[in-house]
Amino acid sequence: MLLAQSFYITADPDIARTGREFSQHKIQFSAGRNFGRGRLMIGAFTTLAGRNAIDETGLVASWWRSF
Repeated sequence: MLLAQSFYITADPDIARTGREFSQHKIQFSAGRNFGRGRLMIGAFTTLAGRNAIDETGLVASWWRSF
């Protein structure tokens, strides 16, 4: 299984707790494999663009289990 995600976050300075406007656009790509009743997902994410935000890059791993 392949998964591609895009995240966009923005804050209005009047609403944000910090009082600062910010925005950030990130993408994440993951691949998964079934193991019995569960699935292991491993992927990576990075920040494409942003203003007053942290430039992030990292790895993710998750375990999904069917009930």
